Amino acid sequence: MQTKSTSLEFHVATSGNDNASGSAVDPFKTISADCNRSKRGATIIVHGGVYRECVDIPYGGTSSSQRLTICSAQNEQVVISGADVLDNWQHLSGNLWQCEVPDSWFEGTNTLREELGGDWFWHKHQPQHLGELFCDGQPMIECLDRTAIAAGEPWAEADDPACTKFRWCVEFHKDRSQIIAHFNGLDPNQACVELSVREACIYP
Repeated sequence: MQTKSTSLEFHVATSGNDNASGSAVDPFKTISADCNRSKRGATIIVHGGVYRECVDIPYGGTSSSQRLTICSAQNEQVVISGADVLDNWQHLSGNLWQCEVPDSWFEGTNTLREELGGDWFWHKHQPQHLGELFCDGQPMIECLDRTAIAAGEPWAEADDPACTKFRWCVEFHKDRSQIIAHFNGLDPNQACVELSVREACIYP
């Protein structure tokens, strides 16, 4: 039998279960599940780990005593990520690899198909997309096509030219997107390669 929390303090852990009670010994697995069940005035304690979700807070607080407080457990590091891991890379040739991402993989907006735009945005004379690729935490440079990727030469004008060797582009098909990437000699299946798939980490 699940134990019930007897206070307005609830817990979340990556090892938890969203059908749990939210107590310290029976935590939820996602922050979102906890937010949806907690009442105003509650405190949600998130234990160490990476939480790949969009936390949609269902209501705002009406006073300092009636707000929903979300905090990390003492001395534990918590990361709320808008990205998911891509771990099915296939080698093409040289430093080039590919990964196919079905449209159904995205929870909402397909960030690979969503183009950025506006007078605030420097587009480098090519389409740039909402989705961003990371290798071991380092953002990779989106390029126009395979030719631009294969060149592999660093951009001298960049703040860190060495990082611009990590490049990628996307090719669209009927129900999937094909990512082509240059990993500068790394095997992406041995690294942590992530794609941002959520428009926000915490909303509103």
